[in-house]
Parts: sequence; structure tokens; C-alpha cells
Amino acid sequence: MSLRRSIVAVALTALLVITLPVVPAESQTALPKGVGQSATPPKPDKSFREHMVIVGSPTLQRMLTEKVLDEMYRTYKLAPAKTESTGTGAGLKLFCAGVGAEFPDIVAASRRMYKSEYETCKEHGVINIVEVQVGLRAVMVVTRKGDPVFNITPRIFYRGLAKEVPKKMVFETNKLKTWRDVDSKAPAAGISVILPDKDSGTRGFFDDYFLQAGCRHYPGINTIYAAVDRVPRCITLRGAPQVIEIAEPYVEKLMEGFAKAPRGTLAVVGELAYLRHKDHLELLPVSGVLPTTKNVENYDYEMFSMPRYYVKRSHMRNDRGEGVVRGLREFMRILSSEAFIGPGGVADNVGLNPLDDGTRADVRTGVRRLKAVEYED
Repeated sequence: MSLRRSIVAVALTALLVITLPVVPAESQTALPKGVGQSATPPKPDKSFREHMVIVGSPTLQRMLTEKVLDEMYRTYKLAPAKTESTGTGAGLKLFCAGVGAEFPDIVAASRRMYKSEYETCKEHGVINIVEVQVGLRAVMVVTRKGDPVFNITPRIFYRGLAKEVPKKMVFETNKLKTWRDVDSKAPAAGISVILPDKDSGTRGFFDDYFLQAGCRHYPGINTIYAAVDRVPRCITLRGAPQVIEIAEPYVEKLMEGFAKAPRGTLAVVGELAYLRHKDHLELLPVSGVLPTTKNVENYDYEMFSMPRYYVKRSHMRNDRGEGVVRGLREFMRILSSEAFIGPGGVADNVGLNPLDDGTRADVRTGVRRLKAVEYED
């Protein structure tokens, strides 16, 4: 019996050798590795990114973003983030352009997102945006030390800087030359103002709270009911020498702008810019109120904005490893902590006035619950 089994085994082996195809050596090395794996090279997955991308206000990037990131790197193992100082307006355009690894995760904004910008976000699928407020920032009017200091108002700015002003219900080219031409109590210095360009959040604030406030209820403006027609009349400015625009980084270029401008020139700056150059600058009262810390915190000084960060919830990496990038929750957690936005915290020390206790608590609750920002219809 054992001899018969041996003969049968040899026969079966010979049959298998005859029927199985022989694979050439060069074909064997070309076969893909792994059972069932396609021979087509896999395409890179563009839905993931190792590093966060943060755009927006140059001042906030330098004064706050970098400090939050430094704390993150000490606490968590995360890839270094990429930051870009685009200005608030340009940063919001990039942020709202879409969802995916090619779009920013966070924007640092020196003002609140306009409703029109929010609608653009929605149109591009950017929804469930988490908003993190970080403090109060006074927007100030300054001049060089030794130059005239006088009380400035939104109406004075509008009448001095608007390209066209109404006269007997008809708009005419603005020909006023000195501040005294605008207001009898102002000095006879020539009208000259340094402003950040349109990409700056400070410029957006100036347009809204100085210029539009200054032209509100002004004879001739009142008759224009549609905002689409009225707003350009309020914020379209004269050119040089009355208006000098400086692009970002505004803080770094401010004193160079003053050096080239005539004596008596005013400038509109955020509080952080003033603190950087305060040894060379004088503050002007706005509507009779100086922007002291007490006046800002009590809301007696009305020209203040609330800087904030906007974060895409849709970019957050979940526990299953799905999502664009890691670190967004950690960034918001550190940013909203008392160590950063509380009294004596990082934001306070770089010139932002702390939010009140209740508002800071609401900010942290919103971060914990990933509450989406809402705009009224």
C-alpha cells in the first residue's frame, strides 16, 4: 500500500507542474505587493494636512497667535503651524473660500465678520464656524508729539475726508483744505490722515464707526435710503495729500508714514500700534473722551472693536483620524483660557482690555460645546 501511495503522489505532482502557468522572473518583480492591491499608484489624499494654517490680522498674529502656538508646542505633540499675515479682510476671503486642506483653518480677525462675509462662507460650504472673542481693542486717533491736539468726531472725519459732500442736496467735490475749514474749533493745520488700507480690520472699523457714523443724518445723505447707494457716499475718500493709505504690516510702517507726511497729520490706529509707538505719539479725544483703559472697559469710549478668531469646525480631526488637521481644539482651548484672555493674561499684557467675567465664561462654554456663530437675518 505504501508503494501505491508514493506512485499516486508523484503522478499528481507531475500533473500540477504541467497545468500551472510559469511566471517569468521579470513579471514576478513587477507584480504589486499585497493581496488584491491595485497596480495603479495611489493618489495622495489631499483631505489631510499635518500643520494648521492660520491667516488674518498681522497684529494679532504677532501679539497673540504666536504665543498660543508656543504654548501648544510645549503641551502637545503637533506639527508647527503655518501663519500668514494677510490682514483681516483678505484673511476672511481666504477662510470663506471653501472647505478642505487647500483652505485656511483659522482666521485672526481684528473685527467681527460682516454678515456679507458670513453669507459668502455659507455659499462655499463653510458652516459651523466657532468664534472665539479675545478682548476689547480701542481704535485711536493719534498725532506726533508736538503737533496740535484737538477733539475729533466722526462728523469732522466725514466732512474732511469724503471725496464728495452734499451741498444743497447735490454732491460736490470736497474742497476743504484745513481742519478749521471743517470745524471752527479745530486748528488751521492742513487735512491729512494716515489710514490702513482696505485689507485691514482697523480700516473696516474706521469706515463703519467713524465715516458712516459721521455722515448719518447729514443733509443730503438722509435722502438716500438704499444702503448700496448710501454707503459708498459715506466711505469713498479723497486721495493724497488728505488721505495717506499704508498697506500691512501697518504697525511697522506707521512711523515711516508719519516721517513722510506733513506736520499735523493724524493717524487712525489700533491700541496695539499705539502702545508700540506711544513715546512718539499723542492721543486725541474722540467726541470728548480719551481712550483710557477705564473709559474703554466702561464703554465710555465708544470706538472699540472686539478682536476674535474664527475656526472651521469642519476641519477638525476626529477620534477616528478623519478630518483635515489636528490641533484646532487645542488651539481654542489655550486661546480661551484665563491665562490668555483673563485679567493680567497674555492678551491683557499686549494691550487688549479683558472681556468681563460673564463674557469670558460664555467664550469658554462656546469653545467647549463648539457652538457655531450665528447672524440674524
